[in-house]
Amino acid sequence: MKKQEATQELAIGRFYSPVGVLRIAASDNGLMQIEFAGSAQNFHSCQSAAGSDTQAGKKARVYIDQTRQWLARYFSHEATGPLPRLSLQGTGFQKDIWALIQEIPYGQTISYGQLARRGAQKRGVARISAQAVGTAVGKNPIPILIPCHRVIQTDGHVGNYTPDVQIKLCLLELEQQDSNLTGQSGLDQDLPDPFGNSV
Repeated sequence: MKKQEATQELAIGRFYSPVGVLRIAASDNGLMQIEFAGSAQNFHSCQSAAGSDTQAGKKARVYIDQTRQWLARYFSHEATGPLPRLSLQGTGFQKDIWALIQEIPYGQTISYGQLARRGAQKRGVARISAQAVGTAVGKNPIPILIPCHRVIQTDGHVGNYTPDVQIKLCLLELEQQDSNLTGQSGLDQDLPDPFGNSV
């Protein structure tokens, strides 16, 4: 976290989900971070630098409540509605990739390579490596709301997920239960590109 960002007072909240406890951090500028209970190192650093929930402003606590409501609807198979306001901390490249991840439709998956091609188009360059995209995906500070679990390997394997690949599988299965797709699971068939680009 940058020095100027560390001085922000954060509201800290929790959400008890089917995939474990989620810890939520927000400032008056928006939702900043969601961490699974099993991967708390960065979150604890953020919390220590930022102060306690009682010091946070009213807006920060509103964003925490909005995030809890969004997550409750998501895990209840209900329409989630718009995201809470986000306050993302990252490089321009990372933010571009995170924005593209938000465009992946519910219940669908794309590969890191497909995401890399879309990222290259967005940034007006000839090519971005799938490895660079994978690194940006791994730095996503707000999982589930920025659905990086929908990015999988080209061969259909789900790939890595912090803190546990089983959580990624659970999220994909939850969404596929609600999808209108028939036949094979999206994890086993050729991957269409939800952005409408040729593979």
